Amino acid sequence: MSPTRRRVLAGMAALAPGALAGCVGGGGGGDDEENAEDEKEEGVHPDLRLNGRALTSVFPARFVDVETEKGAVEVHWHEEHAHWHAQPLEVPLDSFRSLRFIALDREREPLSIGGDAPYQFDVLRGEDTPADLIEVEVFENILTVHGTAAGRGVLYAQLLHDGEEVWLSPPLHVEVVA
Repeated sequence: MSPTRRRVLAGMAALAPGALAGCVGGGGGGDDEENAEDEKEEGVHPDLRLNGRALTSVFPARFVDVETEKGAVEVHWHEEHAHWHAQPLEVPLDSFRSLRFIALDREREPLSIGGDAPYQFDVLRGEDTPADLIEVEVFENILTVHGTAAGRGVLYAQLLHDGEEVWLSPPLHVEVVA
């Protein structure tokens, strides 16, 4: 067995008793609801916390093409640097592209977004994105992008909880192609 593998196994063995016992805190009093909330968010990066829920740390969000039902782009999460896979998001010039936004919780279940759901979805333009590049419209969890001029820009997917931002995606590069 290699020295590296031995160190990994020894480290896992040292952590096992605490993990099996479930001991992570001092266990001193406090509000049960508050303790339950802390346990839910323990080990979750602050950028993935959503007012009592949390996004998965694997691929927390994606856009799916409404027409084809195929994934268009998805966020690949890293604590230091998250990014979108399969970008730039291409939009044909003088045409529309509709995408469904899906955010997944830690159990990989989609969040309810839009309508009477507690979560809402919106899109923000990057600061340097030309105003005439694209027109965007959001309805519930559907983003429709209209390519109005050839070029490149940036969008940000925004997840809101009761009207307040709880998550902002990394920059999504968009390219309008002729």
